[in-house]
Amino acid sequence: MPILLLSAALTLAYVEARREALQDLALQHARSILRSVDQEIGGRSTMLQLLAAMSLIQDLKPADFTSLIRQAETHLKGQITLQRAQGAEPAPAVSVLSGPAQPEDRGQAPLLRLTLPVAGNGMAAQLLSLTMSPQVLQRSLLDAGLPEGWTAVVIDDNRQVIALSGPADTLLERQLSEVARQADAASASFWKTLGSAGEEVALAHARSPASGLGVGIMVPSRVAEAPLRRSLLGFGIGSTLVVALVIGLAFLFTRRIAHSVRQAALAARRLGQGESLPPLATPVRELSAVSAALSEAGRRMQARARELADSEAQLSRAVSAARMATWEWDCGTDRLSGSPERENLYNAARGSLRTFGAVMNVILPEDRIQVRAAMEAALDPCGPGLYEAQFRVLDPAGGERWLQSQGAVVRRGPDGSASRLSGVVMDVTQAQHAAERERRLTREVDHRARNILTVVQSVLRLSRNEDSEAFLAAVKGRVDVLARAHTLLSRNRWNGADLHELVAETLGPHGIAGLVTLQGPPMALAMAAVQPLAQVLHEIADNARRHGALSGPDGHASLLWRRDGSGLSLLWRESAGPGVDAPPRPGFGLRVVENTVRWQLAGTVELRWGADGLCCSIRLPERMLRNGKACAAPEPVWPLPTLPARMAGPEPCQSP
Repeated sequence: MPILLLSAALTLAYVEARREALQDLALQHARSILRSVDQEIGGRSTMLQLLAAMSLIQDLKPADFTSLIRQAETHLKGQITLQRAQGAEPAPAVSVLSGPAQPEDRGQAPLLRLTLPVAGNGMAAQLLSLTMSPQVLQRSLLDAGLPEGWTAVVIDDNRQVIALSGPADTLLERQLSEVARQADAASASFWKTLGSAGEEVALAHARSPASGLGVGIMVPSRVAEAPLRRSLLGFGIGSTLVVALVIGLAFLFTRRIAHSVRQAALAARRLGQGESLPPLATPVRELSAVSAALSEAGRRMQARARELADSEAQLSRAVSAARMATWEWDCGTDRLSGSPERENLYNAARGSLRTFGAVMNVILPEDRIQVRAAMEAALDPCGPGLYEAQFRVLDPAGGERWLQSQGAVVRRGPDGSASRLSGVVMDVTQAQHAAERERRLTREVDHRARNILTVVQSVLRLSRNEDSEAFLAAVKGRVDVLARAHTLLSRNRWNGADLHELVAETLGPHGIAGLVTLQGPPMALAMAAVQPLAQVLHEIADNARRHGALSGPDGHASLLWRRDGSGLSLLWRESAGPGVDAPPRPGFGLRVVENTVRWQLAGTVELRWGADGLCCSIRLPERMLRNGKACAAPEPVWPLPTLPARMAGPEPCQSP
C-alpha cells in the first residue's frame, strides 16, 4: 500500500509537471511565431516607408509611378494604393488594419492592410497603403515546427482569426469564445476553450504591442493528454502487477504464519485467563519473540497476582484484627462505599450505609453536630482537606461503641472543591474506656495520696509511746503497710487486688511465717478496700505478735474468709495464747481496726477475748469486692499453711 500511494503521488506530480511543460512549450511557440509575424509586417512596413520617403513621389509621372508600384506589389505580394488624406491632421505613424477592402465587401475573406502617411510640410498630404492577403503570414505559421496535432492561428484586433496553420474551415469565420475575449487583453496567457468541432482545446495566446496582431496555439485535449494517458495506463498496469505480487506474497506468508498466529492468539487468551504459558517455537522470529514476551509476562503476572492476593489477605486480616474498615465517599453523587467490615462497626445491616446521610442516622444524636462540622472543614477548598472525628454508635448489646473516622480529600474539581474523600474508620471503644479508666485512676490516686497523708498524720499524732524506739517501730510498720498496699494497687493498675495476695503482703513482714493458717477462696477486692483492709490486718497481726497468741512460743492464729449473700466475712482466731480474765482496754491499734472497718470499709467488726486469745470477726459489704466477682489466687509471697479441709469457713466468735 505505501508503494502504491507513493506511485500515485509521483504520477500526479508527473501529470502536473507535464501540464506545466505543455503550457510553457505552447507559450514559447506562440511568442516565436509572433516574432516571425512581426518581422514579416516590419519588412513590408520598411518597404512602404522607403516608398513614402521618396521626395519625388508626388512629381512622378503616372506611368512611372504605376511601374514603380507594380514592381513593389510583386515583391510585397500585395496591392499598393495612394490616396489623398482627409483634412489637415498631422501625419500618423504606420498602422496595420485587417478587414474587407471596401465596406461593400463585408462577408468575404479578411485582408491585411498596412497604411503609411506621406508627409508634406509636416502634414499628412496622402496615404500610402499595402493591401494583402493574410496568407502571407502562412509561412511564419508553417515554419514554426509545431508538434503533430497542434494548430497556430493569427488573430487581428477584432478578435477574429485571419490565418491558420492547418486547413481552412469555419474557424476563420468564428469569433473567439467569451473566455478568449477576456483573456485576449493580456499580453500572454493560457486557457481552455472549445474548438470548431466542439472538443476542448488548450489555447496559448500572445499579442504584439506593435502590430496589434495576436498569435494563438491551439492544442486539442486528446493530443495534449495522450502522453498522460499512456503514463496512467503504464501506472495502472504496473500497480496491478504490484498488487497482484503483494497479494500473492501475502497469501504465501499468511499461510506460513497462520498457525503461529493462532497459537499466539490462543496464548494471549490463556494469559488473560491467568494461565501460565510456555514459549512457542515458530518459524517467524518476531512471533517467537512475542511468544517469549507473553510467557514472561504471564509468569510475572501470576507472581504479582499471588503477591497482591497475599497483600490483600494480610491487609484484610490486619484491618479485621484491628477492628478497622476503609471507606470512600463521592461528594458529587453522595455515594459511600468501603470494605465489608464497615457496616459491622456501625452495627448496621450490610449495604445500608451507602450515603453520608445514612451514616449520620446511625450516629448518636449528641455527636452528629461535631461530625458534620469536621466534614464541612474537610470540604473547605481553603482548608487542608483532612477529616477526623470521634463519635458513638449503639453496639449489639445496647451499649455505646466509640468509633474514630479519619480521611483526606483525594480528588478535587477544576474549581478546587473536594470531589472525593477516602479514609478509614476504627473501633476505639477500648481506648476510650482505657482513657476513662486512666482519668478515674488519676483521680483515685490523687484521692488515695491525700488519704495516705491524712492517715500518716493521724498515726504520727496518735501513736504515743514513752520509748522512742518503740514509737519509731510502730510508725514505720504502719507507714510500711500503707506503702506495700499502694505498691500492690499500682502493680495491678489500680484495679484492686486479690485478698490472698494482700494478706501475704501485709502479714509477711511481721515474721510470723508458719504461725498463721489461711483458708478461703480466691477473692478480688475493690480498689477502695485494699489499703484500709491492709491497715486492719496489720494492726491485728501486730497486736497478736506483741500481746496475743503469737507473742508466745506455742501460740498460733488462723485467718479464714468466705463470701456469702451479703458480702465478705473474715475471722481472725488466736489459740494457745496468754489468757485474759477481762477484756483489756483497747489501745490505738484496736481503735484503728474498729474505726477503719466502720468508717472506711462500711462494715462491722466484733472483738472478743478468750482463754486462748483474741477472736475478731469482720463483715464487709458486697461493694468492697471488685464487681462482686472472684479472681484466681496468685502464688503466696511466703509459705502459709492451709487449714484442714473440715474448716469450710469462718464462724462467728463464741464466748469462752
